[in-house]
Amino acid sequence: MIAPAITILAGFAAFAVVLKILGTPDVVRRSVSPLLMGLSALGDKDKADDEKEKAVRKHGLILLWMIVLITIHIVFGLCAVFLLVLLANVTTFSSYSATSSMLLNVEFWIGSSTVVMLMVIARQVFRKGDADHPSKSPFDYGAADKIIHIIIFKSAKINRLLRACDDLLFKFCAGKTPRPPAIFVTSLARGGTTALLNAMHSLSAVATHEYGDMPLISAPLLWSKIAGNRQRKVARIERAHNDGLSIDLGSPEAFEEVLWHLFWPEKYQKDKISLWKEVDFDSKIKRIFTCHFDKICYLRNRENAGDQGKRYLSKNNANIGRLGLLPKIFPGCRIVIPLRDPSAHAASLFRQHLHFSAIQQEHSFVSQYMKDIGHFEFGKLHRPICFDGVGDYKGSPSDPDYWLVYWLSAFKEIKAHQKQCIFVTQHSLRASPQKTMIKLCADLGIDHGDEDFSQFFRKTPDETHDTLFSPELLTKARQLYDGLASHSLK
Repeated sequence: MIAPAITILAGFAAFAVVLKILGTPDVVRRSVSPLLMGLSALGDKDKADDEKEKAVRKHGLILLWMIVLITIHIVFGLCAVFLLVLLANVTTFSSYSATSSMLLNVEFWIGSSTVVMLMVIARQVFRKGDADHPSKSPFDYGAADKIIHIIIFKSAKINRLLRACDDLLFKFCAGKTPRPPAIFVTSLARGGTTALLNAMHSLSAVATHEYGDMPLISAPLLWSKIAGNRQRKVARIERAHNDGLSIDLGSPEAFEEVLWHLFWPEKYQKDKISLWKEVDFDSKIKRIFTCHFDKICYLRNRENAGDQGKRYLSKNNANIGRLGLLPKIFPGCRIVIPLRDPSAHAASLFRQHLHFSAIQQEHSFVSQYMKDIGHFEFGKLHRPICFDGVGDYKGSPSDPDYWLVYWLSAFKEIKAHQKQCIFVTQHSLRASPQKTMIKLCADLGIDHGDEDFSQFFRKTPDETHDTLFSPELLTKARQLYDGLASHSLK
């Protein structure tokens, strides 16, 4: 009884050792890339059919070769098992019949499986307390995570179906409690929206999307049941912008753009994003968004027992292209726009464009990820929002003046809607963070408690880069900035 069991277990060990020596795990990991790239190309609406066919064929051939390699490795592993069983039979340690009989023994499989499970559990417990083995970061996607991500984001039908299931779940787990109007923080990227979001996220009165809500953005309640995000431990890391801000699964982030893309796909053209107007109002979509905001509030209430009546807080830079529609869809909403000196702002956009272009060139999944969540602000994926005057400039995003022209066009759009906006300057948030944030909270009608807001903002003055830009453009931008800043909270 013991000898056949030892022979079988030794055979499994020999199989694993051979695969390890041959590097099979590495081949399996490398085979994931062509699979993902083929799936991604197949569902890419921006590619022509012949481009898709060429990409799928190329990655399919690579994947086929990987499968052949893995098959050869498995054959070698099975040969090792056969030789070990043959050796056991020749040495009379365990006969063929005894080994075969043990393979059919249910008690053997139950016992060996139990031992393996206990070893895995013990290993996990050991690693949990080991500071040298932090858990993966929110962006350290494994193969399974990437496949799930691609499946979810490549099909609008799947997202709509998941949202409908989530709505049904929401009806059973939460009542229709009226909530205060939503708060929207928006500006061009690099304008200070993230710092402002982090400061407001610290308040118990608001609820936001968080990194833990990925990838099932359209069905947050369903995802919370499946993933149990609050129990997942991840290491805090610096975000991809390389700007000193650290994130983990509980950090707030802009993910609602996924919904705008889901219900207004025609706005997202290959090289630009159209503006939303009042005529785009749709009562059905209004109900869907309102329900989604309520779900986020419900989730954050549940995670922080006792904090009831939260108010949805959105940080979404693309909302500057919807200033004419937001008040109609969300009556009574407040729109907060941080203002940053145009020289510093445009220079930061230019730097991030170069930074993300390099990252996306090196890591294809970064492009896929940013495209799926609607981040088109800079990098290879950059698609400008069609503000008036954007198309007049013939330069490219690799030209610093491009970003200053874009800034001028965006803030002219903001100026046209300034009566419904609350402005806070980067200067005030850095120089007097506590005073400025307390005024903002009072204007929004939310309780700031005893929060120390100084921890969320840089203490040094914003650095300008005037020599990067055309003096004429910079003069126009500063005049526009000064006019808007005169209406800001001080």
